[in-house]
Amino acid sequence: MMKAGQLYALSSILGHKDLKMTQRYAKLCPEYMDSQQDRMDTIWTPGPIPSPDATIQTPTKYVQ
Repeated sequence: MMKAGQLYALSSILGHKDLKMTQRYAKLCPEYMDSQQDRMDTIWTPGPIPSPDATIQTPTKYVQ
């Protein structure tokens, strides 16, 4: 799965009736998770920090 495999395809290959069963056993190593977080950080940029004078709104963590 860490080399661009598809979880749904693996589920079908293994004969699992439910994708949740495949998710239970599909463990991703910490290095892979770090690389994916770095990848997401290049796609999504942090949203602007609102000024204290701005009206109160629910802050958005990321903007596209």
